Amino acid sequence: MPSPSWQKRISSLLGWGTLALGSSAFCLLVFQALFGRQLEQLQTIQLGRDLALNVRLTELALERYPPHLVAELTGLDLVVTVRPEPSPLDPSTGFKRQSEALQQQLCQRLSHCPMAYPHRAAGDERSIWIELISPLEPIWLKVNVPSMMRWPPEPTLLGLSLVGSGIICGGLFLLVEVEGPLRSLEKALARVGEGGGSKKGLLRGDQKKGESGKLNQKKKDCCRGIKKKGGSGKGGGSKKKDCCGGIKK
Repeated sequence: MPSPSWQKRISSLLGWGTLALGSSAFCLLVFQALFGRQLEQLQTIQLGRDLALNVRLTELALERYPPHLVAELTGLDLVVTVRPEPSPLDPSTGFKRQSEALQQQLCQRLSHCPMAYPHRAAGDERSIWIELISPLEPIWLKVNVPSMMRWPPEPTLLGLSLVGSGIICGGLFLLVEVEGPLRSLEKALARVGEGGGSKKGLLRGDQKKGESGKLNQKKKDCCRGIKKKGGSGKGGGSKKKDCCGGIKK
């Protein structure tokens, strides 16, 4: 059975670990919402640049060599047909948007604007049919397209989320584990200071009472001595008045 101190430490570690995971997930969602679309656009631009280069080189090769030889030498998926076969599965909206963005990139980088059709097969296979310019017969190039899914996240976004989680957890740790005890210690010291001041006041009051009591006792003794001697007359009365005056009972 662990001691209460160890139980408190374990519960504290579990709490901070849960906070770290939650804050990192929250930061990842925020960064995905802010920068996910920009990253998709950058990936589309890079993929469009590579596709434009492949299309240009393939069209140059088709000017001199037949399609089957070009496909055998380059490893590209070339099909001689008027129109490619329809997609077995209906492409998603995101995939259609991605294919349209790639077609725009090809139109910007090539001298002509080729046709592009999204193709989705079983097993989540995603590809795009791109029309090639051939001097003899219509040829289509099939290119596999990576998925633009947001999971697993980009390493850059994941690193930023971890940094944000570290900042959040560090700030809360300083606020809870450091600043809280310091404030409690400051309040305790203030209470101790107030208690010391009241004690000093009581001591000073007792000291004054003691001095006043001693003075009264001396005056009483003076009066008793004058009475015993039986002082009379003007001088004795004045001495008695001066000696016995101001006695606090």
